[in-house]
Amino acid sequence: ISVLFVIGCKTTFHLTPEQQQILSTHRTVSILPPKIIFDEIDTSNEKENDYEKKEAYFFQNQFQNILERKMNKYTVIFQDISKTNILLDNEGIRFNDLYNKDKAELGKIFGTDAIIMDTIHKYKPVMTYVPPTNMYYSGYYVYRTTVEINVAIYNGIDGKLLWHGTRYISENSNTYTIEQMGMELIDDVCNQLPYKRK
Repeated sequence: ISVLFVIGCKTTFHLTPEQQQILSTHRTVSILPPKIIFDEIDTSNEKENDYEKKEAYFFQNQFQNILERKMNKYTVIFQDISKTNILLDNEGIRFNDLYNKDKAELGKIFGTDAIIMDTIHKYKPVMTYVPPTNMYYSGYYVYRTTVEINVAIYNGIDGKLLWHGTRYISENSNTYTIEQMGMELIDDVCNQLPYKRK
């Protein structure tokens, strides 16, 4: 699906020399299930809250699958997400409380050098006019959905933020699903990670 989308960049993935030096020492990295924000979902509703949780674990799994396909391109090993999630369960850390936890505490629980945390935000679809491509066709309106991913890498020892950035996709809501757009964004982020071999 990578040829179907235009990916936008809202922020650059920037590194200071100090951050780069710390990242170069990392050998193991944990991937957390992302925080999910869907504008059309009422998170106070238990059923819809469960849907967000289900989507979070889906995208966590996709993150791992994409990284596994690119494994030889990285200088680090990514902890299997099943182990990551079991460690969270053993500590009694619930999904809804995960993103409020101290990053250094999480690093100690996982025993990894770094933690990848991300947020996937699906904005409410907006009616958008699509102009005609030539004189023989008229323009039309479609609902366009924007999906945004914010990704951060935290140091496992002290919880310090080392790297972060944002990407987004805006596409026809009737043509592409949130899963398709989210997976494309994750794939793009994986290509930007600061652990790629030179």
